[in-house]
Amino acid sequence: MKLHAHFLADSANFNDDGTFTVFKGGINRLTASAFPTLARFVVVTRLEFDQEEASELHEVGLTVSLGYTQLAPTKVNPIALQRAVVGPCFANVISQFSLVVPAPGELVLAATVDDIGLPSLHLDIAAIG
Repeated sequence: MKLHAHFLADSANFNDDGTFTVFKGGINRLTASAFPTLARFVVVTRLEFDQEEASELHEVGLTVSLGYTQLAPTKVNPIALQRAVVGPCFANVISQFSLVVPAPGELVLAATVDDIGLPSLHLDIAAIG
């Protein structure tokens, strides 16, 4: 397995041709006028698997924490592979989140693919003003 992309965005969706469309990708900060607040964002992950790996079932797991508090149960998404006749297979995984954040701080998104850790993502939730 190779990781090609792993980032936060405002929103994203799948296209029929196996690509994805991202709106405002690469975010690292959200602001709110009051807390608790509702934070909406997506995690976009693009993976490459070889032919042997493509024959197996794979999953992406995501856990969101604020400090030492986990804000939601671990989200597990199955991976839908674009199977190639020859060569590698690719998967685009878009994980949507809508979380109540109780206070300003840094959200940490810990991700795994088949229990193999991916780089953590960080999202600063800040108060306006």
